[in-house]
Amino acid sequence: MKATKVIVPAKINLTLDVLGVSGGYHELESLVASIDLVDAVTVFPKNGGEIGLRTEGIPCLCPKEKNNAYKAAKAFFAEREGSADIVIKKHIPVGGGLGGSSADAAGVLKALGMAYGAGEEAVSRLAESVGSDVKYMLRGGYAVLRGRGERVEYLESGVSLPLLALLSDYPVNTAECYRKCDELGLCPVNGTAKAAESLQRGDIAALKANLFNGMTEAAKRLNGQIGGNLAALESAGGAALMSGSGGTTFAVFETEAERDEAYEKLRPAFGDKLLKCKTI
Repeated sequence: MKATKVIVPAKINLTLDVLGVSGGYHELESLVASIDLVDAVTVFPKNGGEIGLRTEGIPCLCPKEKNNAYKAAKAFFAEREGSADIVIKKHIPVGGGLGGSSADAAGVLKALGMAYGAGEEAVSRLAESVGSDVKYMLRGGYAVLRGRGERVEYLESGVSLPLLALLSDYPVNTAECYRKCDELGLCPVNGTAKAAESLQRGDIAALKANLFNGMTEAAKRLNGQIGGNLAALESAGGAALMSGSGGTTFAVFETEAERDEAYEKLRPAFGDKLLKCKTI
């Protein structure tokens, strides 16, 4: 059986509402989008033995057994004979709120599904069991995620948003960020529907006015760079936002020319931590 390679994109949260806690989990509503920052996942099927996992580029600091990509392969082979060695060439920052862990898990399931002829329904079911937003990552694009991220409403839009992403030196632990949200008693914004409607109308000005992330204040308390990074992006003319639980921040622009002008303004201060990208 031949090696199978897939490309999996990162995601950003254009909105993120923390609605409360149900069954021990935080209930969310979020407008998300894929961006052209990607990891490459290659699986090498083999007859048996231990599942192998190697990352290239950005190192993975967690033990293999806690890596979502490994968990995805483990779940896949729990239902069929075989094994695989997995190589992930990483460009999506670890712990940055861009969904890199979920993207890699989705990439593993997609590649193994292609290699072994598993149907989309089986792969989707496994994705949901591995992580809350892995199911979304199988397809990507624009979508509204609800619950823990397992309820996915895909949206059709021909809009490609020019972005600047600004990476933080420090990741934010998601569980700690939720705890801080609870401690601060933050209230939901209930604005995802407005943002999604603006996106589908192609009204970028209205979309920019409806961007929000309900975890931002909590994340600022855990990562001192986030506030300054948001201010820098705003000063360059973008509508600035944090993705996920941080610490990556980004800015949305109406045109690539505006984005590129902001990039030239900010690059001397931030260097390689500043990335030009777009939604796909």
